[in-house]
Amino acid sequence: MPGAITKVVERLSRYVPARVTHRLVKYRMVQAILFRIVDKHDAELLFQKAWARRFRKDPDVLVRYWREFRQFDRIRTLVNERSRVLDVGCGISTILHALPGERVGVDALADAYKTIYEYPAGLRIEQASAESLPLDDASFDLVFCSNALDHMTSPTSALNEMRRVLRPDGRLVLTVEIFPDGAHRDPAHPHALDEATVRQLLTDSGFRVDEAKLSPWIGISRYLEGVRTSDEFELLVLASPVNAAA
Repeated sequence: MPGAITKVVERLSRYVPARVTHRLVKYRMVQAILFRIVDKHDAELLFQKAWARRFRKDPDVLVRYWREFRQFDRIRTLVNERSRVLDVGCGISTILHALPGERVGVDALADAYKTIYEYPAGLRIEQASAESLPLDDASFDLVFCSNALDHMTSPTSALNEMRRVLRPDGRLVLTVEIFPDGAHRDPAHPHALDEATVRQLLTDSGFRVDEAKLSPWIGISRYLEGVRTSDEFELLVLASPVNAAA
């Protein structure tokens, strides 16, 4: 993206509230204009730059958000200081900030994120594709994938990799924004997934769904602005490898 356009878009992102941006990008005309001047990589990086500024001002928003909408207290019981925890598609506001144990985050844009955000000591953040994780088999107790599956080129390949790196008694925590079948998205989100499709993807990748819950999809940036209700939903799933004890 040309430098002048980058500066204009970045400046707009400083002043336009996330709740307004979220409404605007639903319009196909807005999407067509935006993705004519930015590609998927640029769009994600611009979002993360805007978010990093907000997150630095109120890092506690992460736990507040997860506690209210993503069952943080329940998930927290699954890990301790000896656990190995992975976040696939970790972005900047990874839940790894709030958990104990050995923590690893993987993201296709990790190197770029490190230039705009200083991750806390103790977090190992690596650049890699979710479809080809540079990690050993059966090496993690808990794997997160938070609203990243619909960004990935191949959700099936990504889930297969998450299954591969989980220990037999490990757990997957997956959150996915849910859409009606056939919904239109945008180039940054190549997949529109409904609940049945998510469940089938998990089954096909060797997971058993232990718990599943629908909750309003707010988005942490809009949550920080005070938004608490939405007519959109996300699915929170806690899943186990099929060879785990029942």
